[in-house]
Amino acid sequence: MPCIEIALDSIPMNTPHRVVHDDQAIVVVRNGRSLVAFHDRCPHAGWRLSDGQLVDGMLECPGHGWQFDLRTGRSADVPDFCLARVRCVVAGERARFEWEEEVCPFLKKAMSLLWAGVWLTSSSPEWLSCWAVAFS
Repeated sequence: MPCIEIALDSIPMNTPHRVVHDDQAIVVVRNGRSLVAFHDRCPHAGWRLSDGQLVDGMLECPGHGWQFDLRTGRSADVPDFCLARVRCVVAGERARFEWEEEVCPFLKKAMSLLWAGVWLTSSSPEWLSCWAVAFS
């Protein structure tokens, strides 16, 4: 399980911040001593979420503008899409992040393309939900 520990004050306030460890990236958002972190990849099209912005408590993807709730990671635009959460622990002036290894980037991209095709061609929300469960 990858993990990294960094100084809390190295994380800017109220802005998406990219942290990389062994070729795996996470996006961290800090509000005071409170932190939230996710894999730094939009589940829709693979954009870096750390290049996005915060809009009314939502993390907005720079690619297509999809917004994700910082409390749950769930997409406000297509609720079947959810960010992969990263565990955060603050101890004193240090922040520690632990996460499961991300799926192979090539497989992840293929799944994103499949999702786009399913979403654009399906007229049945129930069918989409089945695909969401199968590929989550």
